[in-house]
Amino acid sequence: MIKALSFLTVGVLAVWLQSMLWQHLPIFGVAPDLALICVIYMGIFRNPIWGGLIAFCLGYVVDLFSGQVFGQYVLVFVLIFYAMRVLGKLFYMRSLSFQLVSVLLITLLAKLLAALVMIYVVPTGSDLLALVDLKLLLPQIGLNLVFAPLMFKVLFRLEKITTSGYFDRRAAGWF
Repeated sequence: MIKALSFLTVGVLAVWLQSMLWQHLPIFGVAPDLALICVIYMGIFRNPIWGGLIAFCLGYVVDLFSGQVFGQYVLVFVLIFYAMRVLGKLFYMRSLSFQLVSVLLITLLAKLLAALVMIYVVPTGSDLLALVDLKLLLPQIGLNLVFAPLMFKVLFRLEKITTSGYFDRRAAGWF
């Protein structure tokens, strides 16, 4: 329970960071999707029940902050979580290269799923490619690839800290 709450806290802080801080400091007009990176990590390394619940809660928080169709990110994050669970079972996901490839593909998939939800929930008469802005998609993927190793390292250290039951700086790799 403590581990799940700590991951949820880090995820909510990531949502806050990407919505508040990056709003004032955008890079190429976009911000890294830190909540999506958290969901990818949890899909690889967390159990299906607590991880799915945390993915649902993070999607709910992102929906609250985004101002778009409510439930869009809940659906996308839960689907992404379980897709990463399947990929985590099929491939060796502990290597950095597979993690980065999964971040690349899942970022693309998340944007396409969000656009599909927008098409079916709010029929605007536009097609899928009109909703996925390719000029913003490539910088988004690039920023997610840059920030993914940092977020994975933070979440891995959080996993070590909460598994041991106490905070030991040397055991967690802080010093």
